[in-house]
Amino acid sequence: MTQLKQRAIGTLIIWGVVLSLFIPLFFSYGGASGYAMDRARILTMAVLFGAGYLLYFYMLYRTRTKDGVISDERDDTIVRKATGAALIITLAYIYFLSITLYEIYRDPGFLPVGWMWFFGYSAVFIGYISNSIAILVMDHRMSGHEEA
Repeated sequence: MTQLKQRAIGTLIIWGVVLSLFIPLFFSYGGASGYAMDRARILTMAVLFGAGYLLYFYMLYRTRTKDGVISDERDDTIVRKATGAALIITLAYIYFLSITLYEIYRDPGFLPVGWMWFFGYSAVFIGYISNSIAILVMDHRMSGHEEA
């Protein structure tokens, strides 16, 4: 398995698990409207987020190459295209979530500040996860030396 594929799978697993823990924790105990006042949940989320980054950096360290060869042209092409796709997916996610929240909270006239926490955390998760999936899809497509 290539370094690129190992890192994509590791990233997908790490941030997928963090996201799967984040969602129920965020929406429990009052959801977004109660989140900003719930210091225990904020601290728990920060620890969860920090643990995700510690595992992510550890995975990057463990999957580094020892021979000095980081990637070839094919890997560079895959990473470049996957990063572009992940950016578009993340921006579309933020746009649609913004519009949805606007429509939901337009009549009450206020948006619970907890949604800003959700925005911040979930955008990071969507970015990492979509990038990993795009890398895996493009790596699979180009495994036969085809164009992605």
